[in-house]
Amino acid sequence: MYRLKLDNEAAQAHLHCYYDATHGVLNALANGDEIKVWHSSYKFSLAKTNGCVRGLFKLLLKYASCQEDCFLTAPPERIKELVEEYRRYVAAHRWSESKTPYKECLELLATLYSYERFSKSNKALTFDVSKNVLKTLDISEVKEARYKGEEWSALCFIKSLNVKYCPYCNAESVYAIDFKGDDVVKSARSALDHYFPKSEYPFLGISLCNLVPCCTRCNTNIKRDRELNPVQHLNPYSDSLHDVVRFVCKPLDISVAFVPEDVNAEDGFV
Repeated sequence: MYRLKLDNEAAQAHLHCYYDATHGVLNALANGDEIKVWHSSYKFSLAKTNGCVRGLFKLLLKYASCQEDCFLTAPPERIKELVEEYRRYVAAHRWSESKTPYKECLELLATLYSYERFSKSNKALTFDVSKNVLKTLDISEVKEARYKGEEWSALCFIKSLNVKYCPYCNAESVYAIDFKGDDVVKSARSALDHYFPKSEYPFLGISLCNLVPCCTRCNTNIKRDRELNPVQHLNPYSDSLHDVVRFVCKPLDISVAFVPEDVNAEDGFV
């Protein structure tokens, strides 16, 4: 397994799309304000009356206080710290996913850090501070939200990682391609798995180092919504087997197999 490396230009494009708006919402909620969603009847007002709710958003704000340390693009070590502190906070207040206020908090965070918005609709976010209203806008309206000349998207993100095989199994290919059909540019890409599942941690729904491009077998059939343990399981953004594992290939009969000198040293065979 090769370690995935987040490209700085990709990280900046992502922040231009989502940082200001998500930071503005967290800040407003930490101050006890009500949040509304544009062209929707959705309102979130629990922060006005519930100190525990405000405390939760203060915790998230702590990890999004500046662009350089925001969990949208933070390294896996920082994300792990946030997850552990979040778990302790929820446990200390004995919240349950099926009950208010925790359930409503999760719903708001799923709206704010929507993976569906990022992966399918190519929409950016903006936040009207004067009215505390969250709005969406086309990424084309955010001129800085481009990677290598392309509008920022989940497809661009996979391209930026320059990964060829699934980091989990190293067997199936990872792809991100554009093609033209009927004068319309279409695209196809591999799945993006949430290392920490978005159902449990919706605020990590679009955190880049929580998104692992992988094959359908690993994402849908094996890992699914299962939460991995960072101590027991490798994280493709922080761990690598490339420098510690090598294979020795000793064919029994080179006349029917291959000539050893044909093996490229870069393949890692000894």
